[in-house]
Amino acid sequence: MTLLAFKHQQGTSLLEILVAVVILSVGLLGVAGLQLTSLQSGYSAYQRSQATWLANDLADRMQAQSLTACTVYDDGSSDTKRTEWNTLLTDLLGADAEGFVGVCDSDGNVTIFVEWTDARGNIKAGGETDAGDQENRQIFEFRTRLGRS
Repeated sequence: MTLLAFKHQQGTSLLEILVAVVILSVGLLGVAGLQLTSLQSGYSAYQRSQATWLANDLADRMQAQSLTACTVYDDGSSDTKRTEWNTLLTDLLGADAEGFVGVCDSDGNVTIFVEWTDARGNIKAGGETDAGDQENRQIFEFRTRLGRS
């Protein structure tokens, strides 16, 4: 009399391995998407910190000029100091970046605006970016009071 022994499965089947690979792939694609979003947000934060630094720098330059600061750093000024600051602005934030003094009164109140395009930082569906798009324009406003001596 022979006994038929049932064979028990040992190991994994090809189908189980394929399902595991698909699940792992979906997870890795999600991690890659998060990494892309992180890079875009990090670059946007970098640009904002550069705009903050530039506005502070202009305020420091104006403080050093004291009485003539409003005329030297006026938008239409061709003064070397203004040109130097504009060069810094475009080097750090791009060719379309603009900076201007919005308010400069006799009491020493100054408002400085820095504007630039942040197409990389604006996260859209499908990864679309349009450098000319108005919604990508960022404006940083800095208010301070210049001390008079």
